[in-house]
Amino acid sequence: MIDGKAKGSMDGQDNRRVKIDRREGRLMMSGLICIVCLLLAFGFAAPAGSAEKSLEQAKQLLEEGDPAGARAVLEPVLEGDSENHVALSYLGKIALAEGDFDGAIDLLKRAAELDETDSGYRTWLGRAYILKLQTVTFFEKGVLAGRAQEQLQKAITLDPTNVQARIFLAQYYVSAPSIAGGSTKKAREQAEEIIKHDPVEGNALLAGIHVRDEEYDLAIDKYEQCIESQPDNVTYRYQLAMLYQKLEHFDLSLAGFEKMLEIDPEATSALYQIGRTAVFSKTNLDRGIECLQSYLKKDVKPGHPGYDAAHWRLGMLFEHKGDLTRAREEYETALRLNPDGEEYRKSLASLDQE
Repeated sequence: MIDGKAKGSMDGQDNRRVKIDRREGRLMMSGLICIVCLLLAFGFAAPAGSAEKSLEQAKQLLEEGDPAGARAVLEPVLEGDSENHVALSYLGKIALAEGDFDGAIDLLKRAAELDETDSGYRTWLGRAYILKLQTVTFFEKGVLAGRAQEQLQKAITLDPTNVQARIFLAQYYVSAPSIAGGSTKKAREQAEEIIKHDPVEGNALLAGIHVRDEEYDLAIDKYEQCIESQPDNVTYRYQLAMLYQKLEHFDLSLAGFEKMLEIDPEATSALYQIGRTAVFSKTNLDRGIECLQSYLKKDVKPGHPGYDAAHWRLGMLFEHKGDLTRAREEYETALRLNPDGEEYRKSLASLDQE
């Protein structure tokens, strides 16, 4: 039988809840290419001189999703001018996107020291400290937490309209323990300030905070405001559909994912979630199978459920349909792709008990 707790189990990486963290919760920003595109939003003001052409070329390479090519262009710039803060900031952001937090901190710190007036450098240095927090011991967290807050607050002081700095600071406040400065109240204050400059971003942030605090009606209202303002933005539709799925409003959840595909046929996460919703609701089984089979033909992006999870969910759908042979095949495939998948093993074992 299908595990009654399947909704809360592993799914590779699909057991995510709607989160405030844009890097994780925001579907369309996952993956190295999308992260680098976001990083380009701050800290680029190519100086006049011989390096300008190289910096423009690096920017273009980053926009094309080629950080290695950008690095190859930027490193000679630094060799000729070790104090080129723009090149330093780009290299720091590339390191951050690749998970080299120590390297990112070093490069971004140098850039911020060379240009103390740049709010963007402080923004991403603060972000680097926050990400580094996830990798250190308890005793190291206090020091890094203080540095993260300091840099983000300096970024906001330099530019009160710096929405990204306020988002990162709010994310920190809502996720950190109170002993490290965490405060839902402070996070909400940042969100209200963001609304003054960017209502959609501010409402999206507030929606995430409402979800965390289980204020679901308020969260739905905020997501709907975001969608009304940007109807073609599939990110907000995804977040709302995931919330409906969490609340077991499966018809509304399915409709949201289908609308995503209507807007963007390449929204692969919607394909997976339609299948997952069909598992939970035990309805629209054929549509769920169709979408998961389509998902398996796509390239899986970083942060998305793997093929193993898709085969596992397919197995559940076939089991719902009573096709135990196909269910077994899918569970075995999932386990072969991920031998450590304990949930896959349990699903397969349950068939032997029938």
